[in-house]
Amino acid sequence: MIVSRVYRYRLEPTPQQKKYLLRVGMGCRYIYNLGLQQRSLARNDKLPSLYELHQQRLSEFQQQKDESEEKQSLAKQFSFGSDSSTRPIKHMITGQKQSKELTALRRQTDWMKEIPFSCLQNALVVDLHQAFQHFYRRVRNGKKISEASKNSFGYPVPRRKSHLSILWKPNDVSIKSLSKACGGKDYFSEIRMPKCPGLMRMRQDRPIPEAAKIGQKRVIQESDAHWYIGFTVEENIDWHSAAEEIGFVTLSGSTVSLQDGTVYPLAGKQDRTWTLVRVVDQKIAKKRRQLARKDKFSENWRKQSQQISKLQHKRAEALKSLRHEITNQLASRFRSLVVTDLSALSGPVDSAEPLLGVADFLKQLDYKMNWHGGELTLAMVPELAQGCSQCGRVKSFVQRNLNSFCCNVCGFETLILANVTQIPLSAKHSENELSRYT
Repeated sequence: MIVSRVYRYRLEPTPQQKKYLLRVGMGCRYIYNLGLQQRSLARNDKLPSLYELHQQRLSEFQQQKDESEEKQSLAKQFSFGSDSSTRPIKHMITGQKQSKELTALRRQTDWMKEIPFSCLQNALVVDLHQAFQHFYRRVRNGKKISEASKNSFGYPVPRRKSHLSILWKPNDVSIKSLSKACGGKDYFSEIRMPKCPGLMRMRQDRPIPEAAKIGQKRVIQESDAHWYIGFTVEENIDWHSAAEEIGFVTLSGSTVSLQDGTVYPLAGKQDRTWTLVRVVDQKIAKKRRQLARKDKFSENWRKQSQQISKLQHKRAEALKSLRHEITNQLASRFRSLVVTDLSALSGPVDSAEPLLGVADFLKQLDYKMNWHGGELTLAMVPELAQGCSQCGRVKSFVQRNLNSFCCNVCGFETLILANVTQIPLSAKHSENELSRYT
């Protein structure tokens, strides 16, 4: 089976190469935001070109003296609750049209000539276009990413300075020297980028398969202020068939439980990763208390904020690694999985915060089950905890404090987790009742 993966490595640029990456990343961010501004003006009578918007921004930035005024103007410009969304679209904007305007803008702007054109073009034609395609798909399917936010369907927003992204074409970045140590003492490889001074070192902690086909390459700067490169690789993998037929997975608080009593994270590496997350949480809480006693926007306040951002990035990476380990074990063990979320139903029994992240956990588990040819069934409706797996009655009594279930119709007694995992496969439920649960 052909699988698309991303091999991510950390870069070790020199001070001169850091300036180069920062210049290219800020240029791609500026072009992305400029193209987004043009698309947001598609309902106006006259559509300005990218060069006209660039000149307009230059004049506005020269007149603005206060940073707060700049933030207020950008907030008004990208407001989602404005009346302009009800007006019809009068101009059709495509990536090809914006690419032509970008060529004309780059000829008349000196600092853009120092940045490779392929990066600026990918920011418009690939990144911005895909952001709008995802937005249109969510609107068609009625899938909201947030119920409380004004931007519930995820309309593209301007890029921030803290997360810079550079998308290269496959032939732009080349690996000049490949390390064979991969995790040893000398595991640094060297890559070459267009207009970059010298070769840039890369920490290669795992090898890229020789038979794999390397596609796009993306360089990003994350919240820990380090630069990373991701290689999109297509490789052919032969998965082994799972040993067990079906499994019931329950997400409750900060743990993942199976029907046989197995509770993740397991002892060993997963337990150490979970302990690391707890320790980092305590450090973040301490740093935030210290931050509250400092003068806002002072030099010490900025340094403390950067330390908190690095700790949050470390915590997110640890949780991401833990989710990958757990989902890999589940996908390789079962051919079919029934997942139930009891994080919002447990009440006083388990009030812990779902640190693993339900959405990210299910996303990883979904595509890994597809890789292995398995099936994933979701039973995430809160009414599951009030339904009986024996008689099918929905309004049944639940003793939350004792973590037990007792049906007031047929008298069936069991644990809440056992009752919920049996509901989706109960033969006594009709198809209409099952549709309410899945």
